Parts: sequence; C-alpha cells; structure tokens
Amino acid sequence: MAYNKESKKKQIESYEKAKNRFLAEIDKILVSISKPHKGPKLTQESIRNRLSDSIPKKWRSVFKFHVGNTLDKKIDVKAWVVKKKEKEFYRGFGKTIIFTDRHDMPTKDIVKTYMSLWTVEEDFKFLNGRVLIPVTPIYHHLDLPIKVHVFLCVMGLLFYRYMLWKLEDDELTLPQYWFRV
Repeated sequence: MAYNKESKKKQIESYEKAKNRFLAEIDKILVSISKPHKGPKLTQESIRNRLSDSIPKKWRSVFKFHVGNTLDKKIDVKAWVVKKKEKEFYRGFGKTIIFTDRHDMPTKDIVKTYMSLWTVEEDFKFLNGRVLIPVTPIYHHLDLPIKVHVFLCVMGLLFYRYMLWKLEDDELTLPQYWFRV
C-alpha cells in the first residue's frame, strides 16, 4: 500500500465539492417545490433523475435520498449523508493498494516504480504535442507506414528518455528539458 498526502488532499477536495453540489441541488429542489413557478411541474421521477445526476457514481453509497408523497399528495424529498460510509471513504483517501507479481522486488522499489508512472503519462502527452516528436497528424493510409511512423516516434521518445537518464536528473521531464535547452 502506498500513501500520498497530495493525493489525499485532492480526493478530499473532490469529495467535498461533490457533497456541496449534492446539498445545493437538494436546496434548489426544495425551493422549487415550495414556490409556485412557471414551466413544467416537478415530478417524483424528474426529482430522482436530477438528484441521481448530481451524485458521482463512486459516492452513490454515501449520498442518499428519498422522494415520495405526503398524505396530502405533495412531493416530499429527504436527503442525507451516510456517516459510516463517509468515514470509510475518508480513511481510504490518499492510499493506493498496489498488486504485483514481482515478489523478488523490495516493497519500496515497487511503490517507487508505481509512483513514477506519471512520467510515462507525461511522455505520451509529449508525443501528442506538436513540438518535437508528434505522433499526430498521420498522413498515411496503409497499416505498415502508420506502424513505422508510430515506431519511429516511440524510438525518438526512448532516445530522449535515454538522454535524460544520462543527465542523471530524476525530476526533469521531457518538456522541461526541451524548453530548457
């Protein structure tokens, strides 16, 4: 398992933003129900759809709501946050479980390797750019020339990665190196 403070901070911010959005949507619906207004009348189904759309899928077990009718045929909306589930989510923020089949590798090396995946993502973003080694646009129409083009772009990326390795600077990325030169 790996832990990252910055990741925890971002996950908490994202969760709180989703929670505030959900609670704000509840408030809008309650105001809309209580005041007479022009336009289509709110139905139970439309309210359920609005609330379902306001909750991200990964937090549907935390944010709950109920839409029903009162005895005098008015729409009743109730919403709540399941505190037990919320506590479970908070305990998991910032933690990442890493599965591997490399039993011969020390745990620190496994975590370090996993955490360095962002460099690969940066490299692919770099390949999509038009600065140095652009993969796109491809002006070929047959499979073989397209494969050769992509192969040459990846080889160019490997060459730059090798240069960075020779410079012995772990923090330097390809775009930083390219624009620093």
